[in-house]
Amino acid sequence: MIKCIKYELYKFLIIKKGIFLFIVYFVFQLISVCISPIVQYYSESPKEKYYSRQYYSKWGGALTQEKMTEIEDMLMSIQSAENTYNEIRTKMISEEIDKQEYIDISEKTLPLIEQKRTFEKFYKNYSYCRNQTDKGWLIDDTSWRIMLFNQDVNYFLIIIAIYTGVTIFSAEYGYRGLEQVIKTTRYGNYKIFSAKIICLCQCALILEMTDFLSNLFVIGYNFGFSDINAPAQSISSLNNLDFDISIGTVILFIFIIRCIGVVYFGVIAAFISEITKKAYIGFISVFFSMILIYFAFGENNTILEIAAPICFFKTSEFLMSKHCFSVLTVSSAVCIVLIVLMTMHYKKRGKSFV
Repeated sequence: MIKCIKYELYKFLIIKKGIFLFIVYFVFQLISVCISPIVQYYSESPKEKYYSRQYYSKWGGALTQEKMTEIEDMLMSIQSAENTYNEIRTKMISEEIDKQEYIDISEKTLPLIEQKRTFEKFYKNYSYCRNQTDKGWLIDDTSWRIMLFNQDVNYFLIIIAIYTGVTIFSAEYGYRGLEQVIKTTRYGNYKIFSAKIICLCQCALILEMTDFLSNLFVIGYNFGFSDINAPAQSISSLNNLDFDISIGTVILFIFIIRCIGVVYFGVIAAFISEITKKAYIGFISVFFSMILIYFAFGENNTILEIAAPICFFKTSEFLMSKHCFSVLTVSSAVCIVLIVLMTMHYKKRGKSFV
């Protein structure tokens, strides 16, 4: 069985150039994430990054009364410095003070004033955390918010998922007589088909890892990652989450959900290809059905209520949806039914060749 799985992987990754497709996708994703509007929007100057690291290093983590007092004092210091600077600037213009006095006071106030924009962003996170009592920690959640909520439907990923399912299960169709020969061999009637299913799951894992790592590299390089063990409610967008879990657990759930989505697409495409014996029919029918379903139900998030594979790629919204577990259950059942039907169809055709 292990040899069968290895050979099915070899056929897809090497003979069918699947490894090349994954590499191209990885490079594409690196570039895509680098130039994405949300990454550009949250990008900071070196000075802003320096101040932000200072704030979170000093006051980050679980809030204490001492930290809260120091943060409020810092806010008052910045506001006071800004008022003082505006006042002396007005006096210099009206020549109430000389230039040297203006320079002396400016040198004391400007270092605080230039922190204002960065501190306001920090203070916004602090205000949210303060209202969360013991549920949230004070962390720089920029990178986590991008990882969790920059999850528009990735059509390129879906196309590769469909292609993977179709190619793995139709690898023998292009060689006249090969399928008949395989199905009459010792392992051809069952083990090879089981190996194809396992191969599909492994390739789905590789594909999602490729997608995940490309995001991880770019976002980590630009923003870094704060404490992965912090409560999920430390991220403001997850304030309504009912479960007491960590950010790392949320990331893991999203990774699993997207893996399931890739497998789901692959199984549907493979099912249609196996029934019709036409790989292109499996690919085209699943791709255009996905587009129609998304445009019919995607706008108002009704898609999160139906067991369509594309809903798994609106991952953060899907995870927060009250229909999450029911859709997962139904989708898993559909996958199992399709695999059983494919198995029956495959074995039936195998017998007809004997």
